[in-house]
Amino acid sequence: MGRQIQFHSLPYDLKAFLEFVQNRDPVIVTERSSDTPEIRSVADPSSQTQVMILWNQAILGSLTRKHIVYPGRAYYGVDASLPTLELAPSEICDWNGREALLQGRLYGFFDNPSPEYEKWFNSLARWIRNNFVKVAIPLPGGYVGSAAYDWFKKGGLLLPGFRPPQSGKWLSWVEAQDQQRAVF
Repeated sequence: MGRQIQFHSLPYDLKAFLEFVQNRDPVIVTERSSDTPEIRSVADPSSQTQVMILWNQAILGSLTRKHIVYPGRAYYGVDASLPTLELAPSEICDWNGREALLQGRLYGFFDNPSPEYEKWFNSLARWIRNNFVKVAIPLPGGYVGSAAYDWFKKGGLLLPGFRPPQSGKWLSWVEAQDQQRAVF
């Protein structure tokens, strides 16, 4: 079973979070999927839009990728059952003619947890709860980094981790964001 904390962030927010992560522990940020089995650090993880893996070397001494083959696609991926964390960054997109930010998340797979792994996940989730703003909008919930929150106050839309259909439900949800923004 997995645990997650959801958030909206812009590169500035993600950079602040990753500075905390890497100052706290010996963590390598790597891509979740790669063309090669080699584990390489992402040069600038705060600018990434692809899902990344946080590898805490104090918890897991070595990390390898498995060769994964799907019809029409082969790649190397990190085994999700290992005590690593998945970091899915937020992504800017267009939705119904407006600039929107898809929700990101920090995710841990806890079928075989260790006390160190749980403590690590909890400390990172606590940092997000203490340093990001709690979203007051019913959906999608979660937290918003300071740069993303300023962007939201200037008219940006906060979306869930996927592009929702342009249905009445989602359009009314955007109206609720616009009404909340009017309070500022």
